[in-house]
Amino acid sequence: MIKKTLSLTVILILTLSLCSCSFFRTVQDEKETSVSTADTSPSTTEATDTEQVQTEPLPVIPTKDPSAPDTICIDAGHGYVDPGCTTDYINGLYEREIVAEYAEVLKETLEGMGYRVILLRDDDKYITAEEISAAADKMGMTYMKDKLVDDERFAPYNRSVWANVLHRETYIDLFVSLHIDSYESLESVRGTRIYYCSENNYSAMSQKLCESVTGAIGAALPEQNAKYYAKNYEEAFVVTKHTEMPSALIEMGFATNKTDAENILDEEWRGTFTKAVAEGIKAYLGD
Repeated sequence: MIKKTLSLTVILILTLSLCSCSFFRTVQDEKETSVSTADTSPSTTEATDTEQVQTEPLPVIPTKDPSAPDTICIDAGHGYVDPGCTTDYINGLYEREIVAEYAEVLKETLEGMGYRVILLRDDDKYITAEEISAAADKMGMTYMKDKLVDDERFAPYNRSVWANVLHRETYIDLFVSLHIDSYESLESVRGTRIYYCSENNYSAMSQKLCESVTGAIGAALPEQNAKYYAKNYEEAFVVTKHTEMPSALIEMGFATNKTDAENILDEEWRGTFTKAVAEGIKAYLGD
């Protein structure tokens, strides 16, 4: 009797043990299967992230194609409803007209040297803030959208962002903005002044560009007493601090000075000046 009781007890214990082991193994297997499924099957969110990576915008700063020619972007200052300065010394002409002519001549000179040239201002077509914003967004650019304005004058910040858009379409090595200065309170002030921003990512290269162009103008036209100036971020011209490339703004001379004005209107002087700027750019690019 005792033996039978012991036998039944042993059988019962073994049965319970087997049942218990089977239960815990099943639960553990379910946990492992659950973890494995989570690791190998992406959720809806993960799938969306993958799609975003695939459609990621172009890099903020493009990479230059080594086989492409050096590219210069020329900005003829003012334009559209913004005439710029004028005086009797320049025969009542407006700055926007004169610098546009200089930009065309400089473009021809640089192209004759083998460079690719982009004229930023197209007087035949005004580029709206909406167009600039749409292009910048398509490129995945970071910019201050609220600074873009439709004032019918192609405002300086609009120009900067548009230059950066073009930079992503075709790499731009440097940016030059052409202007004519004025100083009505002191007509004796004259000469060429060149400016760059000393506090952005391109300051060192912009300084070298200014040095090179200033030196070339000084050699060709010593009477211009060409000088370049660094301006901190707050004081710098908008097109020199927001363009994502080495940049310089050139005030060719003073419309309020009789000698400068006569020179600026002289076709031969224009050819000499633009050739000097082109030579300075060439020296900067190391060609």
